[in-house]
Amino acid sequence: MRFKLYITLFLALGVLFVMLPAAQADQIQLYFTGNTYNGQEVPYEMIITPAGTADPVHGPGAVTVWMNCDDHHDYIQTGEYWTATVYSGSSNNLMNTSMSQINGFNETQADMAYDTKAYIELNYSGANNPGYSNAIWYIFDPGNGCDAACQVIYNAATAAVAADSANGYLSFRQYTTIFSGPYTNIVNQYGNSQPQEFDLVPDGGMTLILLGSALVGLATLRRKFCV
Repeated sequence: MRFKLYITLFLALGVLFVMLPAAQADQIQLYFTGNTYNGQEVPYEMIITPAGTADPVHGPGAVTVWMNCDDHHDYIQTGEYWTATVYSGSSNNLMNTSMSQINGFNETQADMAYDTKAYIELNYSGANNPGYSNAIWYIFDPGNGCDAACQVIYNAATAAVAADSANGYLSFRQYTTIFSGPYTNIVNQYGNSQPQEFDLVPDGGMTLILLGSALVGLATLRRKFCV
């Protein structure tokens, strides 16, 4: 019984730590619930479980979060899930992400791009603001276009990031966790399209919420084991 308790604790904390920018886990499983903020605009509701979880919705350690997709290059559909590679935004290997590969970014260009995206996510909200989604997508997919509302946000972000050069374009991206390719074990794949790349900038309370959920789960298990 105690062994099961330790395994459950490990899984819950494993999902918790992969949410944090410093996390360096190799892979995680993402499931798209089909819920979005407004049509195709970000954020999207995703369920995170350890890679290879048989039940992607109710599996051990499952955590539901709202995440921003980085692109319109690829498409996903309700019920699709896959194993993604996890990158810490503070790392120096962001040129290996899917979006960097598609755009041919070197490491400096990749650092700038993710720093720009993180600035937008930290300083703006998608609530009633289509410019937020367009500004995020415009970074990695200029063909998506950028209207006047998008330009206001995008210009502010690029100005802030230009001033961040002395810090290695790290000030904002250090708070992100990126879920990118190469992707494996794609289930219910949308045509021949690769899954979208997602990222997460935890708000100030998310860590406490996740930790609280883990502790509640452990308390429930302990009651069961003591009966």
